[in-house]
Amino acid sequence: MRGPIVFVAGCGRSGTSFLRTVLDAHPEIYIPSESLFLSDYLRYEASVPKRVLQFLFFREPQLRCWYDGPRFQFNDAAEAIDRVHGHMARRSGARIWGEKTPRFIRDWQLFSRRLPDIKWVVVYRDPRAVVSSMLGSGQHTSSIWHACERWNRDNRALVALKESDLAATNVLIVCYEDLVREFDAHMSRIFDFLGARPIDRDVIEKNAKPVFFSRSRFRINTVRDGILPDEAKLADWKEKLSDQQVRRIEEHCWDMMLKLGYVPERAKGPATSKPRPLERLKDIGVIGRYMWYWPEYPIHHLLRRAVFQAFQSIGWRRRSA
Repeated sequence: MRGPIVFVAGCGRSGTSFLRTVLDAHPEIYIPSESLFLSDYLRYEASVPKRVLQFLFFREPQLRCWYDGPRFQFNDAAEAIDRVHGHMARRSGARIWGEKTPRFIRDWQLFSRRLPDIKWVVVYRDPRAVVSSMLGSGQHTSSIWHACERWNRDNRALVALKESDLAATNVLIVCYEDLVREFDAHMSRIFDFLGARPIDRDVIEKNAKPVFFSRSRFRINTVRDGILPDEAKLADWKEKLSDQQVRRIEEHCWDMMLKLGYVPERAKGPATSKPRPLERLKDIGVIGRYMWYWPEYPIHHLLRRAVFQAFQSIGWRRRSA
């Protein structure tokens, strides 16, 4: 019997990869590596010829990292998404398939409309810890301003989802700090929410697998230090960030911090923050890293966007849409 679809989302560096790894360790659940391109296909499919859509879809670098099943014709993007995930889930013996792409929190309405079986497990985390983690990551923005903007934007979407009609049955909000401190209780709650049987810690530790983008030079090993959370690391940001950096983060994220229950320690109140020229250069530099470590990803991304926009600009519409 097929189970629900699970989407793990939230601001990047909020514990989504950790939670994905734990859920994927469950014998009934299959969650591949990230698939950022899915929202584009749902959003623009009616404006692109079906053959072009299919050609681009099966050549997506992120899809090719985890899907090695047959290429098939499909009538719409939602069908294609369900079939490729379902194929890999069945092959692994799972009845629940999922996605862990943090920024899908921004498109929760789009995904829930097209894939109504989705159950959302959404994670939020202290912005000071999130920004500190982003500054040390080679795959994310390198500036405090951009990281704060992302944290605010994604958590505004989280609050909107929490307040939506879906919240009563299809949404579970998880505070990362609470998950770490009360891991067993929260995992039981999450498995129950998904209709999956509870499993013990030793099963999670045994089955947990690192997330590798197999066609790239990026290596994201989420189990290198052991999969179980370490409460002592929750306050690492206090050692990694200067007082000035902490104050700037708190000022920029002030309103949303208070709404999510985080207490500012350095700032006196909200303040307008602007990006600095050097920060802009560092943010652009992330693109250079992708061109070096995984060139086919940004190239295909630009190709997809250019093709979609070209058909939109001429007003092409699929007759069957």
